[in-house]
Amino acid sequence: MTIIEINNHISALPDGANEVSDGYHTFGELYEARCLLFVALIQQHKVLAWRASRNDDGTKWDGWFVCGIQREAGKQITFHLPEKYWDSLEGIETHDANPYYDGHTSKDVMERLQSFIEDASWQTIVTKDWFQLEYFKAGNAQCYPRSN
Repeated sequence: MTIIEINNHISALPDGANEVSDGYHTFGELYEARCLLFVALIQQHKVLAWRASRNDDGTKWDGWFVCGIQREAGKQITFHLPEKYWDSLEGIETHDANPYYDGHTSKDVMERLQSFIEDASWQTIVTKDWFQLEYFKAGNAQCYPRSN
């Protein structure tokens, strides 16, 4: 059986891939963990984050919203999240549609997450109001190295 055939069989399951397991975790559990980890990341970096009920082209995924974080202009990390997480992200910039989509791929997101991990010496040291004013008008996140 080919990968395409396997994927077609999984897609035909009543619950899709959610109950498919590697013997330790189901895809549903892993996807839920990814959502929770991204929400935790956003909550720790609210000044860099935003959420929108629609995609950049105005489409909406029923039951989902898009959420993003961006440390550098043109280098977003975004995920679609179930609407149940919307209220967990109070206090971040909110839009009707994603105004910042930079055309990134899943591979880009993974590389940007890796960069976020590797460059732990950076922290945002600006106030939220000042940052949003500069960030959203200039389209450029301002981060400064931590002084030790």
